[in-house]
Amino acid sequence: MTNLIIKNQYRDHHCGELGIKQKSQQVKLAGWVHSRRDHGGLIFVDLRDFFGTTQVVFDPKNSTKTHKKAEQIRTQWCLAVQGTVRKRLTGMENPKLKTGQIELIVDDLTILSQAKTPPFEIKDKTQTSEELRLKYRYLDLRRRKMRDNLKFRAQVNLFTRNWFSNKDFLEVETPLLSAPAPEGARDFLVPARREPGKFFALPQSPQIFKQFLMYSAVDKYFQISPAFRDEDSRADRHVDVHYQLDLEMAFTTQQDIWEMYQQYLAELIKKFAPRKKLLKTPLPKFSHKQAQERFGSDKPDIRFGLELSDITKIAQKTDFNIFKQAEQINLLKVPKIRARAFELTGFDLKVFGQGDLVFSRKDLDDLTEIAKGAGAAGLAWTKIIKDNQPEGGIAKFLSPDLIKQMNAAQGDTLFFAADTRAQTAKILDIVRNQIAEKFSLKDPNLLAFCWINDFPIFEPVEEGAHGMSEQGSGVQFGHNPFTNPDCTLEELKKARQTGAPALLKIKARQFDLVCNGMEMFSGGERCVNPAMLHESFKAVGYSDKQVKRNFGPILEAFEYGPPPHSGLGQGMDRMLMTLNDETNVREMTAFPKTATCQDLMLNSPRPVAPAVLDELGLAIKEN
Repeated sequence: MTNLIIKNQYRDHHCGELGIKQKSQQVKLAGWVHSRRDHGGLIFVDLRDFFGTTQVVFDPKNSTKTHKKAEQIRTQWCLAVQGTVRKRLTGMENPKLKTGQIELIVDDLTILSQAKTPPFEIKDKTQTSEELRLKYRYLDLRRRKMRDNLKFRAQVNLFTRNWFSNKDFLEVETPLLSAPAPEGARDFLVPARREPGKFFALPQSPQIFKQFLMYSAVDKYFQISPAFRDEDSRADRHVDVHYQLDLEMAFTTQQDIWEMYQQYLAELIKKFAPRKKLLKTPLPKFSHKQAQERFGSDKPDIRFGLELSDITKIAQKTDFNIFKQAEQINLLKVPKIRARAFELTGFDLKVFGQGDLVFSRKDLDDLTEIAKGAGAAGLAWTKIIKDNQPEGGIAKFLSPDLIKQMNAAQGDTLFFAADTRAQTAKILDIVRNQIAEKFSLKDPNLLAFCWINDFPIFEPVEEGAHGMSEQGSGVQFGHNPFTNPDCTLEELKKARQTGAPALLKIKARQFDLVCNGMEMFSGGERCVNPAMLHESFKAVGYSDKQVKRNFGPILEAFEYGPPPHSGLGQGMDRMLMTLNDETNVREMTAFPKTATCQDLMLNSPRPVAPAVLDELGLAIKEN
């Protein structure tokens, strides 16, 4: 695709397009000095702009005045040059550059602006700390890698908009000032100046508005929208705002969403990450329970086997007291032969990497420490030698007969976790992934997408949970509170009256898309029965008055013929990171905050003048 620029006094070409076809032409370029080399009279400058780099040459034989002027320039100065394109000498070509066959002999030089020595070297690979890069982000974005990331993001966004528009989705922008959410992550609040003491909130998602669009007879809606959540930062999550592909479809079920999205995903990968392959199509599905039991997580990485198995009944036959006292005992079986590590997935996987899966004593000690860091008292293990004989670790508590019942084979290393059901899954999920990292079982070019569905709609209340009422049944929403429960109204009422154990068994018509151990998005079928939604909120402790105050407009809208509808919200930052082989979402964003939600470039957040607080009716409470 041709890059068009505005031709003016500064330039008539950009720095990434000149080649042999332009030989002998007079051209004008503008950009920044990426590097400068003085070769005994000749001065070579790599001039860089957004589109690329061109080598320009200052030769005193060509122009003494221009050469003299060029002696003062330094890296990151901004220049405009005019000269003649010529072919580089044989052997002096640079195959790494698109413009590597030519150079520009400069006749005229204009120094547009000078630059101090940058706080770090601006090059593709840098060891500079993230904090320094974010403080001087405008310099960091001059690096080719960051420029390419921005271009990649823009191209994916454009593809996405075109794809959904061509499928009759209507792009609608929803408001950025919304109502505070009583559930979920913490809001970013915005004081209402005209009504002191009242607040808007920046939306955690367009959830309410997109459901209102369904009630408005908009058949299919989408937007790439910002979502604001006051959260702790991780490598795969922003601390303040992320952008998500948000969509909703009327007269649909979960299955309709799955089928539609898989078409988009396949075309997206083919266009932007052709080197990557989908593990399996159609994408495999696991219930929440299956994912926990087989992989120890509801965000499983299924690129490799190494699945867990419940051996509680078998292990409790031993004399090992820890096993006898545990609610749940899970086994992680690691075969010595690499190919067998993949068998349990049931997928046709390419086995990569070299060598067998053999653990040294240091490896076992390291894994034990990792398990302890996850809250375990330790990590039980043993190795299987010939004739089902265990050796090492807790071997003295295990007989060949028990080993046979565990379906272990010679060469296997067995890892055990014994605790509560949730804790054993958590521990072995961490151990499982550490083993996969150690033995390079995670193919970076394999995209192991899978659907996780049948989530419990409620989960136990966490101590100090944000926004929760103390009048509930000891449960909180596990996912989107507007998701349809997979039960009847009568069953939900009965469960609420029975209490938490009954409520925790109710499933939601909710699903997640997971890739390589990372949640990419959540979605589900929406609840359009006002009595059902009211009952769900009562289960988590809301009185009729609180439900009406917080959700009255939604319940009222239900009275005007809402269609059944489904939707999802996909984090674009995570998808971009995955397709572009980045390990941190901040690398795919122009101006992210630090992990502690600071903008080092603008020195914010920061105090405001007392007069501003007075106008808003606010006062700062001292710690």
